[in-house]
This record gives sequence, C-alpha cells and structure tokens, in this order.
Amino acid sequence: MSAATGNNEKRQGTGWFRGVLTAILDVAPLPDWAKQRTASALRRLPHWYVDRWARALSIDYLAGYKPYPDLAERADTDIGRDIINCYLEAHGVPTAITSLRRLVSSVMKLWRTGKLPLPEEVIEHQVCALAWSACTPDGMEFAHKARTILGRDEPGNHVLDDYRIALERSETDRLQRLDNALIAAPFGKWVKERLEEAKRWLGVDTLRVRIQYGQRTPLWELLWQDLFTGGAHDRPNQ
Repeated sequence: MSAATGNNEKRQGTGWFRGVLTAILDVAPLPDWAKQRTASALRRLPHWYVDRWARALSIDYLAGYKPYPDLAERADTDIGRDIINCYLEAHGVPTAITSLRRLVSSVMKLWRTGKLPLPEEVIEHQVCALAWSACTPDGMEFAHKARTILGRDEPGNHVLDDYRIALERSETDRLQRLDNALIAAPFGKWVKERLEEAKRWLGVDTLRVRIQYGQRTPLWELLWQDLFTGGAHDRPNQ
C-alpha cells in the first residue's frame, strides 16, 4: 500500500468515525446544549485530531468502517438506542456533563476575580484529568484516588463536584496533593498529551523550535546567505 493510499484510507476512516459519533450523539439522552456544542466541535475537528483521539482511546476505526459502513444509521434504531443508553448510564455520562458545566462556570468566575487557588495551568490539567477520567482504566484509577484526596464521597456527588467544592473553598493543600498524584500517575502524561493536541488544533500551543546539527555544505551556506541578504535577483529562483 502506498503512502497516498494509506492516507486516503485513514481520511475515509476518520470521516466514517466522525459520522458514527455524530449519529450516536444525535440520539443520546443528553441535554440539547451539550449535544449541540459537541456536534459543532465534531464537525470542525481535523482528521488528524480525530485519529489521535481514536488511538488514545484504543479505538481501531479502520477495522470498523469497511465491514460496518452503515453503523451511523444503526444508531437510530431501537437496539442502537438501547445500547447507547446503557453505555451512557454505565459510565455516568449525564451526571458528569452536568457536574462539568457547574465546574467550568465556577472556574471561570474564580479566574475572572483572581481567586484561583493554584496556577491556571495546574487547574487546567486537573479539570481535564477529572473530566476525562472515565476514558481509560488509568483515568478511573486516578478518579478513585482523587475522591480520597478531596475527602468527600457524598452520595450523588460526582468527583467533579468534589473538586469544585475544593476549589471554591480554596483547599490548597488538597489540590496540591491532587496535582502531585496526577503528575506521578501514567494518566497525567496521557492528559498532558491530549491537552497539547487540543492547543495545537486551537492554535494556542507554545512555539517549538528544533535545531538539527549536520555537516555544512556549499549549498547550505548559500541558503543561509540568501536568507540573511535577501538573495540575488539575477538567479532564476529569486
């Protein structure tokens, strides 16, 4: 298989995967505001970003889009809806969405008033870690540790609610211990990689400059001369 063929197949696969996710979202029993915003993001995500998240979640979409080309249509069936409902309930998605919305609102209020108890980057890392904790086994293990560190296990409370309370009460010691646990856990690296990908897509990532060393050649010297002097107009490529 040529590189061009492989890239084309991957693009088709990510397109299929995006369609399946959108179809699932359309019939999922979730608040309309959450469905609309998520669907909008899905439509705008570049193919490379869809591929990165699929691989991060160990989803082999390339093995699915050819044998099940109509999977998106199957979502809007009785069996499809039942499977989606059971999955969302088993993973506590409706509760997590509501809790995350309250948490984001609280974080933004604290940020605007300059009352965040820890640096913005730390809060960003922690919020994303807790919001994505159901995505991987390592994440679920971290969420369990987080509940212990935050010292609350009230019935009906999501770990995001526990974290929001700690933020609003400026429980710096608990939050710092949570950050230490996240840094030490494999899940912390996973979250960091997802954040870097998101910032790359949004265009807010930090500029990275890589310098490679090698033998200098006459052509290389000429290139640098042209870069610094503007080149010469008597050469055909100027």
